[in-house]
Amino acid sequence: MQIEIPIFRQISRDLSLPPRAFQVWRSAIEFLDVVDWRELKQMAIELELDVDQSTVSRALAVLVDRGYLCKLAEIGAQPRYRVPLSRVDPVAPSTPPAASESVVTTHLTSRRTRARVVSNGVV
Repeated sequence: MQIEIPIFRQISRDLSLPPRAFQVWRSAIEFLDVVDWRELKQMAIELELDVDQSTVSRALAVLVDRGYLCKLAEIGAQPRYRVPLSRVDPVAPSTPPAASESVVTTHLTSRRTRARVVSNGVV
């Protein structure tokens, strides 16, 4: 039985995606997974495609912005990536709770704001 992952169909039909970003995506998925967050060795992509580091970085930023890759950036660590099953659901099922909580709590400054966010179901 073969299982279709929607992200592959979605990226192949996205005609507005820059060709270099598509090439980087094709190379990156060899190192990534749809469940686990993994470090991406940009040097391997640079060597495979014969491009410089800034080209790979720009392409990865485009892929993250468009929802073709998910990026988890933790303070003091290399960013980790994963391939979402679909652009509709870019949130990873294995996102560490501490990472998502720290993003919310660092931007909330007063008790009133914190109470509003909790009552709206954000936290």
